Amino acid sequence: MSLSGSGRSVKDKTLKVFDATRLMVQLLEIGGLIVFFAGIGLDEILLMGVGAMLGWGATALAYHNFQKDMAKRTPDRRDAMSVPKLALYIAFTVASALTLMTLLSVVV
Repeated sequence: MSLSGSGRSVKDKTLKVFDATRLMVQLLEIGGLIVFFAGIGLDEILLMGVGAMLGWGATALAYHNFQKDMAKRTPDRRDAMSVPKLALYIAFTVASALTLMTLLSVVV
């Protein structure tokens, strides 16, 4: 019987889904949506624009997190879907939708 592996500690490598940067991205997105819809309720274009800007801030933060993730990956895995890439796609979609809705409410 071999005891060669008995002294090693077993470390479980868990997926880092909960990250402070991704949490900030989600909070900025939710804050942008709340401010935007408050602007709709109050009929304030400026408040709606602030909500859209919060969405673009979330997109910038998600892009920064995505760049850090890409720097850690090997070149053959860079095209795979990752949590930071998904967060970037969602943040961009929310920000562009808020911007388009703000512009449409100015025009209409």
